[in-house]
Amino acid sequence: MFKVFIVGKPNVGKSTLFNKLVKQRKAIVDDQPGVTRDAVYGDIWIDEHRVFRLVDTCGIFQEPEGVIESLMKERTVMSLSEADLILFLVNGQSPPTSEDFEIADRLRVLGKPLLFIANKTESSKRYEDVYPQLFSLGFGEPIAISAEHKIGTAWLIDEIAERMDAAESSKPSAVDEGLNVSEETIRVTITGKPNVGKSMLLNAMCGKERALVTDIPGTTRDPIDERFVYNDQSYLVIDSAGIRKKTKVEYKSLESFSISRAEQAMETADVVLLVMDAREPVSEQDQRIAGMLEKKGKASVIVLNKIDAMPSLSQEQQRELVETTLQSLYFIYYSPVVFVSAKEKRNLDRLFDAINRSYASYTTTFSTGEINRTLERIKLILPAPTGKGKTLNMLYATQVANKPPIIAIHVNDPQIVPASYKTAVKKQFRKFLNPLSGSPLFLKFVPRGES
Repeated sequence: MFKVFIVGKPNVGKSTLFNKLVKQRKAIVDDQPGVTRDAVYGDIWIDEHRVFRLVDTCGIFQEPEGVIESLMKERTVMSLSEADLILFLVNGQSPPTSEDFEIADRLRVLGKPLLFIANKTESSKRYEDVYPQLFSLGFGEPIAISAEHKIGTAWLIDEIAERMDAAESSKPSAVDEGLNVSEETIRVTITGKPNVGKSMLLNAMCGKERALVTDIPGTTRDPIDERFVYNDQSYLVIDSAGIRKKTKVEYKSLESFSISRAEQAMETADVVLLVMDAREPVSEQDQRIAGMLEKKGKASVIVLNKIDAMPSLSQEQQRELVETTLQSLYFIYYSPVVFVSAKEKRNLDRLFDAINRSYASYTTTFSTGEINRTLERIKLILPAPTGKGKTLNMLYATQVANKPPIIAIHVNDPQIVPASYKTAVKKQFRKFLNPLSGSPLFLKFVPRGES
């Protein structure tokens, strides 16, 4: 697919331009330099036959101040080799700086096709003063836009389309890099507390350094997505920011936006990987996240990471750890548990098998005959509750949805069904109909005859 990279120093409006062109807020925007830490991708369809992938990169720091900034700069420079077209963005309100000149020199050496863009030109007076100085960067006349006010962005899309057509690189098909996310593409979101190895797990799964990895908690801010094929199965995997307890997060801070974005990433997932450090006990925050997954109705896999940093476990020790983990994460007691080392890429086959099984459960459809045969069996095992002077009668049941499976049980009076009985019926359905490993199962008790 034709790839277009947005490049520039920090705080020139790269993420704002990305969001305006993609038409959804995928990248976090803030006046603080260096907010974007990983490349964020978005696919832009020009028409039903032409598409390109837009990449928002982190700002290139002239003199990185720390480990994260150094890795950001290194990652951005390395990723430019993948670009078919570069959008070199500068600030149209101020003269070029030494950072702009350094980036310009790098781009000239790289030799990639390039569009030179002056952003933030909504103030014509300021731009007129800066305009002559922009020619000193050596790329001729800049394209003047204001991403924030959508001035010149439509014309910019046309310019990109012309470059793309000339390169004859756009081939939008379902086969092209898994572009069209279909029923066969499993959408996976990686979640968990900060610093449990989520970004390293994404890199291990997709087989390349897609996400920035450091030992500093909170390195990931924007959700990072990657499409790839593993053993003939297409996946779209999203690495999201670590989720801390809300009382520890400052209101309207960058971290709060990152956590909100992480929760949104769960909403779009088919399967969510709850990643934990295998060396640590289940925490209250892990339990909260598990509760969120059950409430949102998402399939799940519990991933115990960092087994490379602990002594080898016997099979009996592994069974005990799985049992205690599921007892603590009782909201998602049905989830498979996989021991992995993202650092050493160990047990990835087992992880993908667990994802596939959870997805298969999540999308399962049962016949009405199967469901009602199971219901009759359950009625023989569980004594019917009573209330309001009547005894519950479960008449028949049908599946009304999947993703996850939802079964409607038609009864004489839903109001006399206690919560404990609902839980017991659900467990019997898992026992006699299908374990539905990795997937929630929802039951709805409805009055007889109600659709």
